[in-house]
Amino acid sequence: MKPALLASALALATALLGAASANAAIFTVRWSGEQFGNSASAVGSFNINTAVYPDLGGAQNINPVGGDFQILSLTVSGASAGNGGFTQSDFSYFFFAAFSPLDYSQELIGQSLTNGFNFGSFGAGYNGPSGDFNLFAATGGTPTGTYFFQLTTAGGENIGVTSIAPGVPEAATWAMMIAGFGLVGAAMRRRSAALAA
Repeated sequence: MKPALLASALALATALLGAASANAAIFTVRWSGEQFGNSASAVGSFNINTAVYPDLGGAQNINPVGGDFQILSLTVSGASAGNGGFTQSDFSYFFFAAFSPLDYSQELIGQSLTNGFNFGSFGAGYNGPSGDFNLFAATGGTPTGTYFFQLTTAGGENIGVTSIAPGVPEAATWAMMIAGFGLVGAAMRRRSAALAA
């Protein structure tokens, strides 16, 4: 197996093991352009270390992507440009903030905050008091944060977060995970065979 391929497979396996740890939770996030009058949408899977972010309570968390906040997948569709899949390397940092603790076992959007707003609410709470969840592009053509809970596609369509729910990754992410485990298993078999010879 080529070293680069083995390294990728091992990195994926490491991320998966991290996702399986007691302090990690996988969330499926959905964006829609409906409130902006367009048909663009996106769905992504994220692994968030809930031990690091147990109580967002007013903190403004701007951190590099990776480590305690991993992008497992993000797919844009229905946009005039910039449709397709994106990975962790397409984003440089994220913003995840709430003004009181969130219950990670439930849908995050709509949870009541101690300041009287709901997390992710649009309208009156859409100017900061309702928190934020955002990603910022590192590469051209990647959707990027332009306002609270809002990405803008490469085609210029705005899409807003409609759901951040705990759960399993999308089917494409499962396929990548299974392929990664297969590659790691093949590499380990070949290494065992080489050592035995």
